[in-house]
Order: sequence, then C-alpha cells, then structure tokens
Amino acid sequence: ILNMLDKESIQEVKLGDQMTGEFTILSLHAIDYPKQSVSLPAEQVYNNINEVLSVLVEPINSHFGIVEHFEDTGLTALFTAGSREALDAAIDMQKLMPGNDRTIAISFGQVMIGVIGHEQRMEATAISAHSNLAKRLRLRGARYGARILITHLVYEQIPGFEERYHARYLGNIYLTANDTYERVYDVYDGDSEEDFYNKEQTKQLFEKGVGLFVAKKFYEARLVFVEVLKHYRRDKAAKEYLYRCDQYYKLTEGEDVETVIEKF
Repeated sequence: ILNMLDKESIQEVKLGDQMTGEFTILSLHAIDYPKQSVSLPAEQVYNNINEVLSVLVEPINSHFGIVEHFEDTGLTALFTAGSREALDAAIDMQKLMPGNDRTIAISFGQVMIGVIGHEQRMEATAISAHSNLAKRLRLRGARYGARILITHLVYEQIPGFEERYHARYLGNIYLTANDTYERVYDVYDGDSEEDFYNKEQTKQLFEKGVGLFVAKKFYEARLVFVEVLKHYRRDKAAKEYLYRCDQYYKLTEGEDVETVIEKF
C-alpha cells in the first residue's frame, strides 16, 4: 500500500494521501466465527480466526496480491499483476479449504486507495463499486453452488481463459449504481473432483438453459434444467433456475419479468 501511495515509510503517510488505478479485487468470506463465539473462550475464537486467515494469505502473497483489509470473517485483496494471478490465488485458496461451501468473488475495475481517519489513528482503505460488488457476490455464491465467482470484466482480462480454466456462464447481474448488466461465471477449478466432473459434463446443457432463460423462453429453459438435474442432482444453480422457470412460464404474456439472477 505504501508503494502504491508512493511513500517510502509509514511516517510519510498523511490524511488525504490517495491514488486511483484499475485493479482486480478478490473478496473471501472464510468463517462464521460469531456463531461459534457464543460458547468458546476469546483466546480460542481469535486463534481460530488467525489460523484460517494466516493459511489463506499465503496464496495471495505468492501470486503478488496485497491484502487490503482483514475482517473478522474474511478478507479483501488487490492484485496489480493481473486477473490471472487473482484467479490462480482463488483456486489455491479453495484447495486449502476442502469440504466447505465458501465463495471467493473476483471483480475488476477502477479503485481509489487513500488514507482516512484522524491524525492519531489513520488507515488505508479502498473505495470502489467493484470492491463492493465482490463483497456482495461472495455472499450469494452458496445459493448457486459456486466456490469461485468472477465477473465478465475479469474474464476479459485473462488471455486464453477457456484454454486455462474451467468455467460456466452462470447468468447476468444488474448493478444499480451505474445501471448496467454484467455476466458472471462459476469457475469450478477449485471444486471437489465430483462437482468438477459433473459441472464439466453438463456445462453445455446448463449454458443452453441460461441462454433460454435470458431470452425469456422459460418453459424451454425449464426442460433443459430438468435434464441438467437428471445428470447432476446437486446442482444448486440448476435448481434455482428451475424454481424461477416454474414461476415465470405460467405468467401471462406481457408481464414484465427480470432475467437477472441478482441485483446489487
């Protein structure tokens, strides 16, 4: 952070120091410590938090990321080297957390980094619509069975994405801040072997269903997602789409229906 603010020492930092650049933002919700803390002593709670966070920081460091902010349940990191480094770090992090359904979300865009607070208590913070998007996406990923979610802007930042990674088009989201739509992708390289295999086997069928849903052909989409679930019963995203299709295809023609999966 000091380097990004063009400072050699923490003693040079003052309130209002800031810079703006385009970065890849990674956000992770790692643990649900408040649920555990009721019955655990404080020492154990903080040991658990720090143990998890310490393990997860290693992939970030090895892929040239910067931890911008620690939270009691996770962290946010910035990557200046590129979106590929962020995605590789996310895959490594998921492999360190087998058997969980936590989602890592990655977005890309303009970020402001600056120093806020008081002369006697300052800290650096990142302000960005894309940072907020990553934080919100990470909390919705479990609904769709996605362990790594990336936006289309991240997808575009990685040359030869299809040759390097395994992902499926999950759907569209709507961003109220700038009135835009963006695609999101479920990258399943960090999934269990079983989930990876099933998502890979049903990828084309699943994406066909998403395309039909976006085109408001809900009954046809419903039939496709039924087929997906015949092959892969645990597909949470297919179940979510099937539920929505069951609601929408019965509506009378002309009724306005949203085809985005989330609004932020």
